[in-house]
Amino acid sequence: MEIIDYASDGPASWYRDIAKNVLRLVCEHPDGPPASSNMVLERMDIDRLRAAYPESTVLGVLTGAQVKQVRLRYEAFFGQTRGALDGSWSWETTNAAYLLLDSLALREEAGGLARFLFEDFAHYFTTRKPRSQFAILIVDEFSALASAAGMAGRVEQARGFNTSLILAPQVLAGMGDESESARIRGSVETIICHRVNTPEEIISLAGTRRAMEHSTQYAQEGITGAGSARVQHQFKVDPNKVRALLPGNAYAISRGHAMKIAVLRAPDVHTPLPECYPRWWT
Repeated sequence: MEIIDYASDGPASWYRDIAKNVLRLVCEHPDGPPASSNMVLERMDIDRLRAAYPESTVLGVLTGAQVKQVRLRYEAFFGQTRGALDGSWSWETTNAAYLLLDSLALREEAGGLARFLFEDFAHYFTTRKPRSQFAILIVDEFSALASAAGMAGRVEQARGFNTSLILAPQVLAGMGDESESARIRGSVETIICHRVNTPEEIISLAGTRRAMEHSTQYAQEGITGAGSARVQHQFKVDPNKVRALLPGNAYAISRGHAMKIAVLRAPDVHTPLPECYPRWWT
């Protein structure tokens, strides 16, 4: 259901309900769940479904044209992914994996593919993974997927299942719409803020500290020697310092605390490494 963009409200939500029923019949098939995208499409046929479910009341309502419409949408998606979702790989079968979503080549399908992976990972850490096992998901260039991700709910769930999510957008607006962004900001444990031109909303999460502000009185002839002082709340992190950060420098913010950090740069793979490095490093 996460692969295709279906309307969730209004008259068009009818098509979502049709697709949900067809997919349920395809996945809860008497022969077991589908093992490939081709098998999914093959089962999206009214005659085959009626043969598999001779007593189904749902199939008495669904028409062949409706099932074909559902198949057409998934056929377009699977045609673009070209079998990339087929096979036996899963989150359970690997210690670490790197998944590249080509948002240029799959401009329209990247959102659906991201939702599929995020939804499957959420099912993995809430249902399939042992609670004692730690898992982490890092999403680089998150802003390219944020509008389709629906990540706020997963961030809110993850901590209770010994799972961490690291989301890396370029700017705060890359976290999704305002509601989604606010939920994520309110749920995250740690924020690492590199140079950004609009840091105020981010540094506000570090809170403020009480500092003395002084004022000096001036007259026409110059400083009078009089002045005043008052205690004022100031950001713990100076926004102008965030705007001027150099590459590799950042501010780490967590639980109302903040500190400036420097991150070591990874070795350049195009430069030969010194002999002291083990060969497996390359």
